[in-house]
Amino acid sequence: MTKAELIKKIAVLESVNDQMYSELYEVDRLMRLVGFEGGLETVKLTAQEIYQSGHMGEEGEENL
Repeated sequence: MTKAELIKKIAVLESVNDQMYSELYEVDRLMRLVGFEGGLETVKLTAQEIYQSGHMGEEGEENL
């Protein structure tokens, strides 16, 4: 790749990174609004606890 192509690729990746960060921030904010005090971190911990305690059916396990 030429230097110009690399610079263009970096710009695209920076844009994608900004979009991903914005989406992640918005989901975290929404999770806090619906009661997950720690946002996405709390959602992750809750999902892990549910999975490990066996409260998910066979169908749910196939989707993980």
